[in-house]
Amino acid sequence: MADIKPFRAWRYNADKIENIPDMFSPLFDVVSQSQLDQLYQNPNNSIHLSVPQSQNQAIQKLDEWKAKGIISQDPLPAIYVYYQTFTLYGEHQTYTRKGFISMIRLEKEDIILHENTIAHSVADRVDLLAQTKLNVAPTHALYRDPEHELEALMDTYMANPLYEYIDYQGVINKLAIVQRPEDIQQFIDKIAPQPVYLADGHHRLESSFVYRDQLAAQGELHPDSIVNHHLMYLTSLDANDLRILPTHRVWMSDQKPNIQACRDSLLEYFDLKDVSRSRRPLFDLLKQEEEAFGLVAQGRRWIMKLKADIDPVQMIDLPLPDVLKQLDYTMLHYFVFDKILGIPYVEQGKSQAIRYEKDYYRAVSYVNKGEAGLSFIAKEVKMEQMLEICQTGFKMPQKSTYFYPKVVCGLVFGTIDEHETKSPFDTGFGISEATEPAERSRA
Repeated sequence: MADIKPFRAWRYNADKIENIPDMFSPLFDVVSQSQLDQLYQNPNNSIHLSVPQSQNQAIQKLDEWKAKGIISQDPLPAIYVYYQTFTLYGEHQTYTRKGFISMIRLEKEDIILHENTIAHSVADRVDLLAQTKLNVAPTHALYRDPEHELEALMDTYMANPLYEYIDYQGVINKLAIVQRPEDIQQFIDKIAPQPVYLADGHHRLESSFVYRDQLAAQGELHPDSIVNHHLMYLTSLDANDLRILPTHRVWMSDQKPNIQACRDSLLEYFDLKDVSRSRRPLFDLLKQEEEAFGLVAQGRRWIMKLKADIDPVQMIDLPLPDVLKQLDYTMLHYFVFDKILGIPYVEQGKSQAIRYEKDYYRAVSYVNKGEAGLSFIAKEVKMEQMLEICQTGFKMPQKSTYFYPKVVCGLVFGTIDEHETKSPFDTGFGISEATEPAERSRA
């Protein structure tokens, strides 16, 4: 089962950096070009490591930051408690997602995946990881804790956070540090009997597996190597703070599509309801529909539903379990992108003709500006669906889940450099009694 461990994080040095939150950045798969252009202007922003302008630049930046003390490594291994407080568009409720960051051992049977990856994105991450030997941001995974044992412990530490700031998403981020041996052991013991479910970061996790396997194949990896581990943010499946948002699909056709021909082709599989005259956003109209997509063409909008006489379990000619065939995204990728648009299902992860867009308005604007042929507006995957599919051992189409909010890059960096893993102190875990949760330190 899952094996986690404390680690010595590299963090921005408050003695050198006046405003540490200005160093944080969006993850590589959600950052926009305009954000990149702005963040690159800050010579110490974490974007230079997560989305470098070149790999040589990333290495130079990392060496420079270490030499100048821009980032410094915590002398003692720790687990880092990380809370994100947020709201969702159209809702008045405030949520706080509570979790912690640790290293986790790379064992495929202990980390259950639910999405396929895109090959070129993994290759880019592997090369960067091999050069920097640094996990720049944690992936996000889920664990079971129905009694909320870890939440009670984490709350005591979060009374005295290291950081508290608002990020680019409008999310309040807080980070605290845990170094007491008995408290770290409580985290380890809670996770040890169970697998964890990867929520976000499939490409970064896969790059860690690939890099580890490359070293193993070359005979350069010993069983206890830090390369056998990966930086991960873990939150509870049993808390009411997990939110999944949809990821829309955009058909990046270089030719203006024949709308009538597309409509006629879609009618073979789908019922279409024209909502072009409605003033409400398409994503809002979809909330009233079950198992439906939105379709955007220039000047036209439809709600599309699979025809009642089409059984996806029988019609989808792929070696997939029934629960995956009934997933909205699978039906979209099979009936639309494969059967109608001619992009084979098994090749879609490599296709440049499909863009995955989390922002509804951006997905629509591609079509309205003539930069894309069609946009397909999706609804979110339900947590129960994701877990049921995970149990089958199969994976959803790439970019099927968008757990909100995203973690940010630059909070903590996790090294996989063997020379940086030993602590200058040796106290069991190598952990000091100095940092205590708030209620204990007041005793």
